[in-house]
Amino acid sequence: MFYFAIVDDQQLDIDKIKNMIIKYCNNYSITYSIDSYLKDSEQLYEKKYDAIFLDIDLPKINGLNIAKKINSIYKTKIIFITNYKDYMHLTFNVNAFHFVHKEYIDYELYPILSLLFKSIQKKYIIIQDTPIYLVDIIYIQIDDHYCYIYTSKKNIQTWTTLESILDQIDDKKFFRINRQTALNMDYIYAVENNHIILTNNVKLVLSRRMLSSIFTGANLIWKYLIFLLT
Repeated sequence: MFYFAIVDDQQLDIDKIKNMIIKYCNNYSITYSIDSYLKDSEQLYEKKYDAIFLDIDLPKINGLNIAKKINSIYKTKIIFITNYKDYMHLTFNVNAFHFVHKEYIDYELYPILSLLFKSIQKKYIIIQDTPIYLVDIIYIQIDDHYCYIYTSKKNIQTWTTLESILDQIDDKKFFRINRQTALNMDYIYAVENNHIILTNNVKLVLSRRMLSSIFTGANLIWKYLIFLLT
């Protein structure tokens, strides 16, 4: 499921954007959830959205300041929507994904949605109806028939197989290092003999039987690990 937010001070504009997103998602059998905000709200910062459709010209606090605050908490795709072309150059200072002029929204939004879904797909997996971002996953391990997903934010226990989780992940940074464990190589800190030490000081066993499959990843860091272990 993809999670979206729409922030605008005009309900008619919110409804129009929402209906276009719904129509696009239904056409491509995409599951989604949409929250809408008529003004700045703390709830906007408490949830993680895959994308936020944000009006720049809002009362009290403008959309650019909202985008800066969101960027300081987590990274997401921000699509600015406004009536004023003069604001367009300012959006690049807050890592805007795209910009839509309200006058041309009927023509511009669908192509941008297409680009958006290509950009955000496979950025997370769904466990127990909850999205878990791949960038947050440190490693995944099977223990006593349970699967434990260790992330930078929290640890998750679920009744599933390691294979079923890896099937959801389409990212070359994830490797299976033994029968029970797969890890995100962004969290590798060091290697000692046949152990991998992660940035959270966890030490994991690297099975020699997995070396050949690791090598096919064609990543320099893994070639370096193989060199150290031979």
